[in-house]
Amino acid sequence: MTETIAGVAIPDTVVVKAATDLVLDADTELLFHHSRRVYLWGMLKSRRRGLSPDPELTYVGAMFHDLGLTPKYRTQQQRFEVDGAGMKDRPETTFGTMNDDVLAHFDPHFNREDFVTIIARSGWPE
Repeated sequence: MTETIAGVAIPDTVVVKAATDLVLDADTELLFHHSRRVYLWGMLKSRRRGLSPDPELTYVGAMFHDLGLTPKYRTQQQRFEVDGAGMKDRPETTFGTMNDDVLAHFDPHFNREDFVTIIARSGWPE
């Protein structure tokens, strides 16, 4: 039987079950419930805007969006957009994003890269 929360059906597919199991295996239920709320919020906002996203794809995207916060999936080499919200562990990957501004505001030890200086120091001819 399909579960419905706030009028939004939770897809009942093999892929959804696998995504749920993966998230529950990767971290605490806190991440699972957060990710599930992201799915529900996205579906409610989409409905309000007259959009009809694929529920299975939306659910899986919501489930996986913060996996980079977990010890099992965290890396220090990939950018926020690829790996999730691990800014603390790899602040240099925030260059060119709004996350760069957030770090500069809140972390007094953050050394912001300067695009002009990077270009000026490059070996490229003018």
